[in-house]
Amino acid sequence: MSQLLATLKKEVMLARKNKDKAKSGVGLVLIGEVETEAKRSGKELGDQDIIAKIKKLIDSNREMIAHTQD
Repeated sequence: MSQLLATLKKEVMLARKNKDKAKSGVGLVLIGEVETEAKRSGKELGDQDIIAKIKKLIDSNREMIAHTQD
């Protein structure tokens, strides 16, 4: 498991303990995306691949926010 994925999992667990629904929700979506991609490709994703997933998630969220504000 990459260092970044391990850190994300720890942060999600902490967010769940602190009842931070937004942080844990987004973290769980991201972890799900990473794990699904790893299963599909048959290889573990590295930190750079995970960073790319994070950027894609941020862009998707920004696009959704822009559409809801119109």
